[in-house]
Amino acid sequence: MTVFFLNCLTNAVLALISMLVGSMATLVALKLRRPRAGSGAPSATSPEDSERTNRAIEQIRQLAEDVANDVGDHNVALEGWSDQLDAARQKSDDQGPEIQYVVSGMLEANRQLSARLEEAERKIACQADEIRTQQADARTDALTNLPNRRAFDVELAATLGRLANNGDPCSLIIFDIDHFKQFNDAHGHLAGDEVLRSVARTLSNQIRTPSTAARYGGEEFAVILPATTAERAQTAAERVRAAIEKTSVVHEGKTLRVTASIGVSGALQGDRQRDIVRRADEAVYAAKAAGRNCSYWHDGCTALPVAPAHEASSAGSALMSGKPTSTLGPITVEAASLPSRQRFVESLAARQQESKNGDAPLSLLCFSLLEFPQVNQLDKEDSVRLLCDYVATGINSAFRDVDLIGGLGRGEFIVALPGTTERSARIVGERVRTSIASQSIPTVDGPTHLEIAVAVAAVECDGSIDDAISCVRHDALAKSGLEAELASSV
Repeated sequence: MTVFFLNCLTNAVLALISMLVGSMATLVALKLRRPRAGSGAPSATSPEDSERTNRAIEQIRQLAEDVANDVGDHNVALEGWSDQLDAARQKSDDQGPEIQYVVSGMLEANRQLSARLEEAERKIACQADEIRTQQADARTDALTNLPNRRAFDVELAATLGRLANNGDPCSLIIFDIDHFKQFNDAHGHLAGDEVLRSVARTLSNQIRTPSTAARYGGEEFAVILPATTAERAQTAAERVRAAIEKTSVVHEGKTLRVTASIGVSGALQGDRQRDIVRRADEAVYAAKAAGRNCSYWHDGCTALPVAPAHEASSAGSALMSGKPTSTLGPITVEAASLPSRQRFVESLAARQQESKNGDAPLSLLCFSLLEFPQVNQLDKEDSVRLLCDYVATGINSAFRDVDLIGGLGRGEFIVALPGTTERSARIVGERVRTSIASQSIPTVDGPTHLEIAVAVAAVECDGSIDDAISCVRHDALAKSGLEAELASSV
């Protein structure tokens, strides 16, 4: 009778183990497959990643079925041993050896099932690790090994959630590698990749847990600073900026110097992700307008310098240092070299086509030089050309490499700002206009300041880029009473 109860108890325990293993496999599969709720991160994955995940999940389910089948086979075997046990008990002669044989058989069956269960558990754990690895890969930037934009969005949402629930302070740093496009153009994309990796290593060395450093996109990086006030974040930003400034990248025997323009924003109660990111972005624009290689912070109303702004980096100012520049300072961009209106529209349309975030805001800024005073020692034609190049240089130095700049004609420029709202673009445009207009121009009539009109327009998701350009250009010229000129040039 004791053996009979042992048999029943063994069956019950093994059946329970089977159910638990199957349930565990199903729960692991569902948990790993389900997107994280409320993360705000994109849920789309590549077909290869989806296939890899589905294959691992299917193997887990198959293992659970195999375990259930093993338990079923085990029950059949135990029933056979149980029948032999009953037959042995009915014999009148010595039952000991036969019962011992039956019990040994039952124990061996249990041992075999236990081994199969352990093997199944090991395989399930391996498949779960495979899925977790795939998920980690999906949240890691392959080039820099930093968390990517998806991981950044998840962490920022969680950090702002703690602010809303507990009042914990937090801050955000966003920075842009200065003149990154010129690294690529002058030295090739391999050099650009090495610059990104080097900056990522420097950033990782400067940031400690629980802060999160991420590659925000392109040449932009971001740092989430939980439990950190805006004042402390400014100190961290300057530490990062100084470390990057000391960074040198050796590529093909050349030593490349790197700098960054940094924006800082402290989180405010009620902030959404786009709010704190917008303010940090505005601070980045202010840092670029101030000459790059400096840090600005946003106090909720305007962007202010963290430390005295540096002179423009030598790498940027020396691009065309051999060219005569009068007294206006170095000219690094020729207006005539900027994309025409048609090329600008085509390039921007291609970017939108390639973009995975079709809902991101897109704003246009139009700058119009209203007067062309004659510069000392130059005739009128050369003065116009020099002033246009000067304004083009000022505009180019103030924007991110991800922004697109084009020329619309004599003294007119258009800038596309991906991911920037109309409100933020207006603030940036006014800051750039003020920066350029603040410089004294030596003319035949004495020192003067350039008059520049600026207008902004948002491009709707399904709207025409060309129509938006016409609209923003009209607004810029309307501010100066030049509608007639616009009408005649369209």
